[in-house]
Order: sequence, then C-alpha cells, then structure tokens
Amino acid sequence: MNVFSRKITTAILMAFLAALLTACGGGGGSGGGDSDGLDNPPTSNPPQPPNPPVTASATLSWLPPSEREDGDPLVVGAIGGYEINYRMVGGEQFSSVVVNDGAATEVVLEDLQAGRYEIYIHAFDNEGLYSIPSDTIFTSI
Repeated sequence: MNVFSRKITTAILMAFLAALLTACGGGGGSGGGDSDGLDNPPTSNPPQPPNPPVTASATLSWLPPSEREDGDPLVVGAIGGYEINYRMVGGEQFSSVVVNDGAATEVVLEDLQAGRYEIYIHAFDNEGLYSIPSDTIFTSI
C-alpha cells in the first residue's frame, strides 16, 4: 500500500469512528440528558447521610464535704465549687466540668456517647485550694 492510499484509509477510518461516536452520544459533549432535552431524575436512590452518633446525658450527684483533708471542719460557705473529671474507660484524656457554686450537689453531663465511663470529683474552697480527688466511680451510659 502506498502512502497516498494509507492516508485515505486513515481518513475513512477516522470519519467512521467520528460518526460512530456521535451516534452513541460519546462525542465529548455535555451529555447526560435524553434526546428530548429534558433532564430525568437519576434511576438510583441518592446516598443517605450516615446516622449521627447517639448521645445521652447523665446526672451526677454528690454530698458536699464536711471537713478538710486535715480534719478541720468545712462549712458549705467555704466551698468555692467542684471540678468533675470524666472519660470513657480507656480514653486518653479526661474532660472536666467546673461548677462554681459551693452549694451545688449535682451536675448534668451532656452529649455522652454510649460506653463505660470513669468519673471523679475535686472540691475547692473559696481560696482556690483543691481537695484530693474522690474515689473514682464507674458507670455505663
């Protein structure tokens, strides 16, 4: 086959492919719609967003301390407040809630995910001196 006939064969093949692609709708256009120009809704269901994590709240209550660590009496008016520390068992960091009311005896912990938690509490006086932490309690949410 000479160079001239090879060019004609290539040109005919390219024209055939272009016609085939145009007939199939694959000519590189914006495609996607039907031949009537109307957009039809997709035939499959759209993806659903993941379910948000379920959270709960827990009410923690305590009795105010009646004496200091050295045994001296402690009146409620001398208590500045409480710091509650909690985390999911095995978690790396404790979260804390500070209650600046010495007369408070409960706090609500919000947005807790299901699991087992460890919780302890410190009391502090009006001068900012903290007690040793309470015993750790464990509870499931």
